[in-house]
Amino acid sequence: MKILATGDWHIGKRYGKVDRAAEHRHFLDWLKERAVRTRADVLLVTGDVFDGKEPTPESQEIYYDFLDEISHIRPDLRIIVIAGNHDNPSLLEAPQSILKRHNVEVRGSVEPKESQAADQSDSSLIIPVDGSGGERAWIIAVPYLRRSNFPFDQNYEKSVADYLSALVRAAREKSGAGEPVVMMAHLYASGSLRGNDDGHSETIYVGGEPEIRMSSLTDRPDFLLSGHIHKRMEINGVPWAQYTGSALTMSFAEMDYVHGADLLTFEAGKEMVHDVLEYTPLKKFVSYGPASPVDIEKEIETDRPKLDANMFIETRVLLEAADSDVRDRLEKLVRGIGAEFVYSPEWKAQNSDGGKYSTISKPEDLSSDEIVREVIRRRFAAANDRSSADGAEIMSDEEKALLEEIISLARGGNEEENEKE
Repeated sequence: MKILATGDWHIGKRYGKVDRAAEHRHFLDWLKERAVRTRADVLLVTGDVFDGKEPTPESQEIYYDFLDEISHIRPDLRIIVIAGNHDNPSLLEAPQSILKRHNVEVRGSVEPKESQAADQSDSSLIIPVDGSGGERAWIIAVPYLRRSNFPFDQNYEKSVADYLSALVRAAREKSGAGEPVVMMAHLYASGSLRGNDDGHSETIYVGGEPEIRMSSLTDRPDFLLSGHIHKRMEINGVPWAQYTGSALTMSFAEMDYVHGADLLTFEAGKEMVHDVLEYTPLKKFVSYGPASPVDIEKEIETDRPKLDANMFIETRVLLEAADSDVRDRLEKLVRGIGAEFVYSPEWKAQNSDGGKYSTISKPEDLSSDEIVREVIRRRFAAANDRSSADGAEIMSDEEKALLEEIISLARGGNEEENEKE
């Protein structure tokens, strides 16, 4: 049995004013090729299919074109999709009856009465899948769980852990000897990310809700694949839980992330094999600086032979004062290469406490998370006696994930109003 997993596509995501549809199509074409080459029996999509709850017609076209094409290329391939926090569950589930004819299952939401039941033997989230050789596996497909899925007078983390454990127990009871149980989810997991270079792991809170600890599960699957965090890595440092990572580089803060898909191979009598299939995005993020305008120009000219149109090039320019001519010169240089230009000017000033901080201009050139990172950098640089030029990472990956959640809710409006609609 071969299970291919991916997630956090964020179809419809833009960088500033730049449309990224071609990049998403490039990734999905790669994924189709991998599904054929690996002879995968199942494809799991771990949430955040779209970047917002109201995806554009083009975004939906990209998604459904992919499902249509891959079901023709691999009509025997089972596909299971769950909703992430960015997705509109109702929209994903709407064409369910049609998608089932293409071997596609979608799980968008969970009713509160379902999540509170001790017995999950009848849960629609437990899906049996059969391989080409007659082998069977059990997939537990858990969409993003919100606070409203559980009683407000109960601890959220414990409620989620109990629910996931109950699903695992129910799947185990259904499974035969040697049949693996794999959970796919879209969740935050505490302590799973390094907060800074000294190895300290930070715990954050999402809307006042603590993250989920893998150790809280009394029953665990053979493997857990989750979306939500864009960095591909183990969850909580345990070998049986993995973030699938994002399909594309979403910002300059993610330049070094590894993209691709996970392939789990289960064979009777043998240990599961976990392979990472690496994908090289169509466009690369390249950053210069922080440095003076002259130094950045020299660096770009030196690197020019290895720079091309399939890039976002950021210039972090240190300025003594605002200078519009610098932007024009650098933009002309980068546009001459054909790349997308991102201008991030920084200059030092004194705050009321005498500390130094850096500030930015032209926020329309930056993504939402980068704007917030710069605001945090400026606000706290004096207290930390640091400037933006020291290379310190102000936001951890967990904090970036929290920011994405806040932005998603802001774009999607009030959650209760959305549910009523």
